[in-house]
Amino acid sequence: MHSHHDHRLVLRPGTARAWAGVLLAAIPLGILFAVTIVAGSAAGAAGIAGVSVLCFGIVVAIVRARHVEVTPHEVVVREPFAGERRVARHLVARMVRADLVPFRGPAADTLLLLDARGAVLARIPAQVYPRPDIDRLVHLLGVPCERPGAPVTPRQLSHRWPGAAGVAERRPFAAYLVLAGAALLLIVAVALVGATAF
Repeated sequence: MHSHHDHRLVLRPGTARAWAGVLLAAIPLGILFAVTIVAGSAAGAAGIAGVSVLCFGIVVAIVRARHVEVTPHEVVVREPFAGERRVARHLVARMVRADLVPFRGPAADTLLLLDARGAVLARIPAQVYPRPDIDRLVHLLGVPCERPGAPVTPRQLSHRWPGAAGVAERRPFAAYLVLAGAALLLIVAVALVGATAF
């Protein structure tokens, strides 16, 4: 006989990946900080230090906000920026577990929860959670889990299951241009602050 707790599961991101995210955010800001110090701009360096602390706080908040919870009645997927999605367990008819190929970097383990018609109910970025936890989640939900025969791109995934990938994933080049423009504006703003201090 299964206990009530057998139908509950909480997934949290692996700590190694979380620290990798912090390091990834710290490296470019550290280089920019060093360049500003060498250039002799104390105000600019202070501004970059403030941005570094802000970025660190954002990364920590993202890691803390992320989790997946399975209860006897629903699946709750909480993702930073995407908010919280609650799905009634009885609506989950099948799953797709795919290796999603991003614009750059290795393929990412991705889990889709689908209803009986094949509509996407929720997407879980399985790569950020320990693999044994994802395996337990798949086993706990107890519905058929399909695995594409090969890695898929966001466009391919979205074509097969509409809504599975966002616009930024389907059009990564445009998204990178937007991010690069924002980063350039930030650097210019910091440089102006440093220049006006003297």
